[in-house]
Amino acid sequence: GSQYVHRSRDEGKTWQIISPDLTTNRPEQQHLDYGGLTPDASGAEFYNCLLSIAPSPLDEQVIWTGSDDGRIHVTTDGGKNWTAVEKNIKGMPEGAWVARIIASEHEASTAWAVVNDYRRGNYAPYLFKTDDYGRSWTSRVEEESPVYGYSLSFIQDPEEPALCFLGTENGLWVSFDEGENWEVFGQGFPAVSTMDLKIQRAESALVIGTFGRAVWVVDDLLSLRELAGDRLGNGLTALPVNDAVQVKGLFIRPTGTIWNGFHTIFQGDNRPFWHTPIPYYISEVTPGAEVTAVVISAVGDTLQTLASTVWEETPMGPALVAADSGYAPAVGLHYLDWQLDQAITL
Repeated sequence: GSQYVHRSRDEGKTWQIISPDLTTNRPEQQHLDYGGLTPDASGAEFYNCLLSIAPSPLDEQVIWTGSDDGRIHVTTDGGKNWTAVEKNIKGMPEGAWVARIIASEHEASTAWAVVNDYRRGNYAPYLFKTDDYGRSWTSRVEEESPVYGYSLSFIQDPEEPALCFLGTENGLWVSFDEGENWEVFGQGFPAVSTMDLKIQRAESALVIGTFGRAVWVVDDLLSLRELAGDRLGNGLTALPVNDAVQVKGLFIRPTGTIWNGFHTIFQGDNRPFWHTPIPYYISEVTPGAEVTAVVISAVGDTLQTLASTVWEETPMGPALVAADSGYAPAVGLHYLDWQLDQAITL
């Protein structure tokens, strides 16, 4: 994209323009004399450009675009005709920066628009959704929302539409009801510019690109999909996990990574190779109820009994307590750490 949408059918050897100018195309905004929002290092001003192009994964005729000067367009006939739809978005500042357009993987008529306006001193987060090719839009981040920081990125889970993630200047947020409600995604993730979000399908992993704080990976979305899909039972529910591979061997840290007590090369934590975390969710507790954790094979054979625990009253209320652990998880998501061949407790 430039101010036009360009299409190649020969892997980039040649290109064809398939749209009119999809920006405001204001000549006075295309040079530095007016002040400039996006000056290039060469001294040029590249305002009035497309920032995002999103072909629908469900219908090749549907393409969405968003520009740096507040324009949003859609075509439903492969680029023959384009419709401007930003005027249909109530609450979107005129001329705001359309950082991302995301075409839905669930409905061809659905798209999400990530909008920010911080370059003009407005630091509010904006996220809008349409289900009718842009004829109408709803805001998915209301004023009373806890989301903090201007919007930068968004992704909807391809398997469970209720599970959504929103990246802002101040961290990552998760919704289990398709953006109706949001909560901060903790688990050690910092309050940092969250620039891009992708889902790695084979591993059911969320990959997070930040500004200045590396790439992060949420290894397993299977449990979050269960939460978003409201598929939890009463009491305790064991949640699905990805396949785990047991590895036996000796692993030695390569030379040069630690010197004089300091890390000279940063190495992030990888998924454990000798054990696997099994997620479980506690939705309610019954004091005195006995619970036993058992590993069962695919054909129904009992492989191992991991723990026998009871519900007990604690200072924080009823909780699951292992007799020899002293750990009392409360209502919520927890993990059982199984070493694949050793008996352990919750």
